[in-house]
This record gives sequence, C-alpha cells and structure tokens, in this order.
Amino acid sequence: IFLLARLSQNFETLLKNSNNNDVIINVGSESNSKTFYAHSLILTSQSTYFRTALSSNWIKKDDDMNIIFEKPNVSPKIFETILRHLYCGIVTLNEFTTLELLDLISSADEFMLPELMNFIESHLLSLADSWMNTDFIKVHLHAQKFSECKNLREFCIKRICKNPDIRNV
Repeated sequence: IFLLARLSQNFETLLKNSNNNDVIINVGSESNSKTFYAHSLILTSQSTYFRTALSSNWIKKDDDMNIIFEKPNVSPKIFETILRHLYCGIVTLNEFTTLELLDLISSADEFMLPELMNFIESHLLSLADSWMNTDFIKVHLHAQKFSECKNLREFCIKRICKNPDIRNV
C-alpha cells in the first residue's frame, strides 16, 4: 500500500507541475473558466474518451505542438476532480453540493469513467438524508439517465413506491 501511495503522490506532483505537459485544456466558460495542463500519455491511458478525443483525427495543436482541447460544458471544479482521478486515483467529494455531484456524475459519464460514477453514486447514497427533501427529483432524473447509477435508481424507485407523493424543487 505504501508503494501505491507514493506512486499516487508522484502522479499528483506531475499534475501540479506543468513541465513536460503536451495538452492544454480550457474548461468552463466566461467568468468560470480555467486552463489546465496535462499529459496525453496519462489521459489516454486512463480514459477511452481521451484516447478517441486526442487521436490524430480530432486534435488541434498550437505553434509549440501542444494539443489544445476545449471543454466549455465542464466547470473548472468538476474538471479538476476528473484530472485528479485520472492522475492519482484521489477523489474528494465532501466539498461538493448535491447538484455539483450530479454535474460530476454527468461529466464522469461523458469522460467514460464508470468507476468514478460508481464512487459518486455511493457517496450520493450515503448522503440521501441531505437531499431527500430538497433535490430528490433531480437526483432521480439523473439516476434514470445513466446505466451506471443502478443502485441510486433503485433507491429512488423504492422511495417513490413508499411515498408516491414525493415532491420537491
């Protein structure tokens, strides 16, 4: 376990240090945007999405031959979490609201990261008391969208069967 922890720390250092990166990723839009620097080798080894998106048929390069990648539909906070997952397998969800967790699960689906989706789903289920009365409908609708959210979907259906009058904003 120590060796894995050390490896994870080394990859986190690699993520934080923009030396030797070959991918520039612009995420978000307007006032909520950020540029991330990454390594195509890490991205393509960890994600089928990036294997396709960074293939020679799809990429755009700048004058320094860095790959330029635009993701305006993903917020910086969400993308930073995705990158930390891809680089070092570390995901911290405690600072996310329920709605941000739903955005994160959508992004994990888009980036084809089923293991991250399962982790977020488990976290959402552990927090059910906090969103049952405020965001139940939104959580239920998200759970219906994604096949990876089977447990969350079943949880919501059981709650609806117990209380068919569930309504919230």
